[in-house]
Amino acid sequence: MNFLDPRPGTPFSQLPNVEPYYALRVLSLFRFVHPDVDVRSAGGREVTFRTLQPLVLYAANSIFTNGYLTTGGQAKNADHQMIKDMGMVPEVAGANSNA
Repeated sequence: MNFLDPRPGTPFSQLPNVEPYYALRVLSLFRFVHPDVDVRSAGGREVTFRTLQPLVLYAANSIFTNGYLTTGGQAKNADHQMIKDMGMVPEVAGANSNA
């Protein structure tokens, strides 16, 4: 799931950022309605959720980290620490060892 991060020069550049609690409710409702699908949080996560980012891990199965197609993201070590701080163990896709 991507979250709008208005960028200069795009048709949506003048739109406001999505409010963190609203985005969290949408993400949680999607999880509730679709309990068996893999929900991944990606683009706009850092900008949208700000300090509430760790709460995304309760509704999403995974997060994309370290940049997206056109924008940078939070550094992977920061994401790994966030996951550890939540009492979870990070798993790296395609990796043979722990992160």
